[in-house]
Amino acid sequence: MTSASDLTAEHYQRPEVEETIFRCSQDGEAWRCLNGDQGWYIAAENGCVRLRSPSDYDKTTAEFRTLYWTLDFFEPEVEDIVEQWDEVRKRPVRPIGTLSECRAYSLGVDIDAVGHNAFDDPDTTKALEEAATFLIDRLRAAGIEKSVYALCSGGGVYVLIHHALFTAKSEWSGEAREARFRHLLEMYNAFIRDTAEAFSDANPEHIGRVVFDALNGQKRKFKTIFSIHKTIPAAVVPLDPQCIKISREESTIPLSSEVLERGAAWYRDFDPSDKDRLQELLRPYAKAAEE
Repeated sequence: MTSASDLTAEHYQRPEVEETIFRCSQDGEAWRCLNGDQGWYIAAENGCVRLRSPSDYDKTTAEFRTLYWTLDFFEPEVEDIVEQWDEVRKRPVRPIGTLSECRAYSLGVDIDAVGHNAFDDPDTTKALEEAATFLIDRLRAAGIEKSVYALCSGGGVYVLIHHALFTAKSEWSGEAREARFRHLLEMYNAFIRDTAEAFSDANPEHIGRVVFDALNGQKRKFKTIFSIHKTIPAAVVPLDPQCIKISREESTIPLSSEVLERGAAWYRDFDPSDKDRLQELLRPYAKAAEE
């Protein structure tokens, strides 16, 4: 069943919106899988399925209101994999798009509002702003700054670290990729849990208003930049990591030219040396990742 409308179709066909989503969905031949409300898969021939890719943008946005992507970037050949669909288990007979096929990964934190969206309750809005700032400040204190990006998701705040810091080496086997990426994700999840606890200790007035989702994993999905929220008339828009301020007006469709320009500049730069700094930051969480 389609969830798109004339409003959403017009939004996704704006050249500035489409161009930014495409740019952030691809890195050379590597690509993020797309998701349109109802799953990663799209029908192929003979009862098979394949993963949705950026090449399915028009079809996906014509059918669905909300557009998601993976934090994973996959190798180009994954786009050509087709598998039979298991109707009983509601998934392919063999998984498509695993960590063993991952080329790079955008570590992410989804800070969600509890019982509200990001705009309707001033106390919740403040809690989201301060929670995102708290996490970004912890990264900045470790020297990680130029590779950090933020979005207002409508339901909360996303904080992302540029995927170029976490790219598989060509000599890694599939098994090595699986192990190395999984260990990285578990360490970062442990860091998120620790950050959430530290934030609650420092800001008891915000307990119960926000939750930090420590869910980095295989095919973890976030809404794309400029995606439309599933229930409210708002789009995912860039935030300044140096000053997190949530604005309903900036998220309202149609998006202003200023917001579109910010999107065009979003997620372009990174500092390669941030990789070493992050590894040092996550080192204390290695044991928790193994448990």
